[in-house]
Amino acid sequence: MLRILLFLVVVFGASCCFVIRTRQKDTIPGPLLARITTYYRVWLLIAGDAPSKYASLHKRFGPVVRTGPNHVSISDSKYIPIAYDAKHVFRKGRFYDVFRPLYRGKPMDTVFTTSDPALNKSLKRSLVTHMLSRPQLYAKEVDESVDMFIQQMQAMEGESIDISSWPFYWAFDMTYTLVFGGSFGFMANRCDFNGMVHSFKTILRSTAVLGQVPQWCPTTLANDRFMTWCRSFSSFPDPTIKLLNAGSSPNTLRRVSEHTLNAHDCGQSLLCRVLANRTLNEDSPEYLEVVNVLFEGYLAAAGEVAVSLTSIIYSLLGDPRVMQTLAQSIRSKDMKVTPYLFVHAQLRSAELSNVLPSTAVIKESLRMHTSNSPPMERVVPHGGLAVNEHLLPEGTVVGIPQYVAHRDQNVYGLDADDFRPERWLEADESALRAMEQNFMTFGKGCRGCVGRELAMMEMRAFVMKVLDVYDIEWASETVRPRVANYWMMEYFDFYVRFKPR
Repeated sequence: MLRILLFLVVVFGASCCFVIRTRQKDTIPGPLLARITTYYRVWLLIAGDAPSKYASLHKRFGPVVRTGPNHVSISDSKYIPIAYDAKHVFRKGRFYDVFRPLYRGKPMDTVFTTSDPALNKSLKRSLVTHMLSRPQLYAKEVDESVDMFIQQMQAMEGESIDISSWPFYWAFDMTYTLVFGGSFGFMANRCDFNGMVHSFKTILRSTAVLGQVPQWCPTTLANDRFMTWCRSFSSFPDPTIKLLNAGSSPNTLRRVSEHTLNAHDCGQSLLCRVLANRTLNEDSPEYLEVVNVLFEGYLAAAGEVAVSLTSIIYSLLGDPRVMQTLAQSIRSKDMKVTPYLFVHAQLRSAELSNVLPSTAVIKESLRMHTSNSPPMERVVPHGGLAVNEHLLPEGTVVGIPQYVAHRDQNVYGLDADDFRPERWLEADESALRAMEQNFMTFGKGCRGCVGRELAMMEMRAFVMKVLDVYDIEWASETVRPRVANYWMMEYFDFYVRFKPR
């Protein structure tokens, strides 16, 4: 046993010496461990405080920092439109492989995970054509889902509410209606009745960490035999399976396979729009595309909206002044007198005139509480990338930390670390354009979230309708939630009360 341990130490030491010698000409600053092993990036994430760790690295080493043998983090905001370009020049790295759902024994690329521009364009076209080009078509369903949430709060009046879970109940129910039609049942049951919310949060933490060492993906999350073994344990978190078996009868897969123009109950859902005028064989490529679009439309959309809403409520509770001002703006019913909600009313340029009105509080909350913990990875293309005095060779994986970009004082002002929604209202056209460029909550460039307008509409509806009838307060004067960020923000022991105004 001692000989085996000695052998492993010698091999590890030799590997370190080899890496260090081959990196002697590497001028990019960073921790020694980052030059030696990619597992350094696991350490950055595993405690749930990666955003602040990346910020500390840049404060110590400068705007260009090595975070792995082939990974570089960049904090200079001028590289945002370069790394996250509009023409698929910088493609996604292998980190995204871990987010591919396993379907019929094989990993399925989605519009979020694929690095193939053609596949991304095709899947994105399906989502935009059938659901996202006119989000206002779903206003009725969104309003009804918020009304359902308000009804549940009325029934639980005076009780301590776990607000780290209820936005998920609402978002999962609402998004299921939009995507599949029918009902999921989280709000009606007032609990995570099938364990899907817990599974979603748990697997998100695991995949974010595993994504730092994607070489393990083929033998774990992308391996059908391994996943089948894992699923034999009832406690294994698997939101994919929960979604496939979800909903009122029939379940999700049967809704797809049995859908006909004359026999369905999915209303004007994404499912109905995608399958309009066609019946698909389960073995056809088109059927796989439909399942892919439905997966992306549900899991990605519902999770992002739920986490964002939780962050918005957390931000409002942390600043009673903003909470009161926002509530008064909503209850006044006169947005011309109280434009506190809207961000883009003063824009005049043709470039920005088509941006839908956004909520200043929502955007400021999402700026402060970043949706992505590690940098969104992109691969340097042929010809390399010059960053300041450094030339990064082709194949280097680069990324700009969202947390750092959202706190750039050159863009957001000297008070960039403070929650102050007014900054979005006070900025002139040039400053607002710079703020929008650095605002990375929904991604950037050609791989930005195609559902951002629908998500903003959903969040505006929730905030405006709920605050119109309720005041929200901490359930305890002393206990505050614990916050962590593995991939998205996560809140623990977050309890509030809803008081009728």
